[in-house]
Amino acid sequence: MKAVMTELFDYNYHINEKFIVAIETTDTPKEEMVKFFSHILTAHGIWLERIKGKIPSAQPWDLLSIQQFREKNLTTYQHTSQLLSVTSQADLEKTITYNTSKGEPFQNLTRDIFMQIINHSTHHRAQ
Repeated sequence: MKAVMTELFDYNYHINEKFIVAIETTDTPKEEMVKFFSHILTAHGIWLERIKGKIPSAQPWDLLSIQQFREKNLTTYQHTSQLLSVTSQADLEKTITYNTSKGEPFQNLTRDIFMQIINHSTHHRAQ
């Protein structure tokens, strides 16, 4: 499962890079493009912090500038790759307890959080 997740996150990083190029080379990017892409990158970081047992340092809809996209995409990819490299199969089955962005307590398996990141990114890129 880790090998598949690694491939998915490699793909996610590279397709995000293609989106960044498309946004950067558009004369006047639509506001919604910037909003949704910011959300993809910010939410990815929030999920990683939850896996690590940290309180998220951002809100899901925090707006990033286009100039911040490339660095945020790289750092979330690097953090994800590093986290996957030290995560065992048993770790993937562990339950993570956290508070939602609305402050409500919630739980997910680590593997489900990783899959949520991928599915969430795909969903919003499609929008």
